[in-house]
Amino acid sequence: MTYPTVKGNKIFPLGFGFMRMPVTAEGKIDYTLSRAMMEGAVDSGINYFDTAMPYHGGESEIFLGKELTPAIRKKVLVATKMPTWLVRSPADMDKFLDEQLVKLKTDCIDIYLLHALTLTRWDAMKKFNVLEFLERAKKAGKIRCTGFSYHDGLTLFKEIIDSYKWDIAQIQLNILDYAYQAGIDGAKYAHERGAFVVIMEPMKGGILGIQIEGVFSDIAEKYGWSKPTFVDLCLKWLWNQPEIGTVLSGMSTMQQLSDNIESAEEFINGKGAITEKEQKLIVEIREEFDKRIRVGCTGCAYCRPCPSNVDVLECFRVYNNASISGNWKGFKSVYDNVIFNQAKQEKRASFCTGCGICETRCPQNLPIREKLKDVVKELEEAVY
Repeated sequence: MTYPTVKGNKIFPLGFGFMRMPVTAEGKIDYTLSRAMMEGAVDSGINYFDTAMPYHGGESEIFLGKELTPAIRKKVLVATKMPTWLVRSPADMDKFLDEQLVKLKTDCIDIYLLHALTLTRWDAMKKFNVLEFLERAKKAGKIRCTGFSYHDGLTLFKEIIDSYKWDIAQIQLNILDYAYQAGIDGAKYAHERGAFVVIMEPMKGGILGIQIEGVFSDIAEKYGWSKPTFVDLCLKWLWNQPEIGTVLSGMSTMQQLSDNIESAEEFINGKGAITEKEQKLIVEIREEFDKRIRVGCTGCAYCRPCPSNVDVLECFRVYNNASISGNWKGFKSVYDNVIFNQAKQEKRASFCTGCGICETRCPQNLPIREKLKDVVKELEEAVY
């Protein structure tokens, strides 16, 4: 196995996404468990750490800055991102970068990406001469590699790729989203033009990690698939695309870390090729998920906070689980008595006022207000 490289650094096929670090009961990063996971990741060869200013309410970069010992720092590349939606002037770009350098306790960020580019944000970045800023920051030694993460269509993606010699292109790709946003065609286009392709949302926010039981057991049995989840298969599918450099996984438990590392090592050792039978299994999984998923929410939390305190993520998570499993009665009970019990009534979908702020932030461009109405109809008002 020959590793892909960025500026001469060999990159492990599995990267560590810091968006979904384990949290305490109060919703803050669990430093003890997160530190152990980070150390375990490095010991296993993972050397691409991905964070951003808004992750965990602004705590992610601070955590990484505190916990990156000099020994670990030598072994990993740290990627973070400019919050493009907050930039109001060219001076803001310098301000945010300098703040992030302080939070990460470093003089130089290995990989600096323009965060979540869309047409509107790219137009703003061009207006503020962002490419000149990136060149200036590189010459000043504040960043080493440049890139962008992306949430829009293929045509714009190609335009952005062709505008500059990018080191990194980070896109959403998984077995469901192979033709969504930049998609697999975008991965190929970026790779052909010399960019190192980084994949986010390989499990579509965890939806693809559902256990093989109930409706999926027949599909699994048909193709002889015996592992308890589809995670390994989804990762293998991505790693078998020659254009892909590394796949970011937002891991929240030591078990997830261990399982993903095992899958990566199998791939590295030549045991991760996708068979013809697995390709057919993937097609059937894709078709079944497409029929059953009600909302393409990845749980990124960019929609938060809601002015009305509605927990959009939990509403959609329960809604999708009910639809995927077909157990509407069971998940209505979870919705009523566990997730939104008497103490959490105000977080229900029915408390949405329709302000639409969440939709302006959503990288998936979801019609959140309409989907919340569906949640009300099928999980609050319906009787099973």
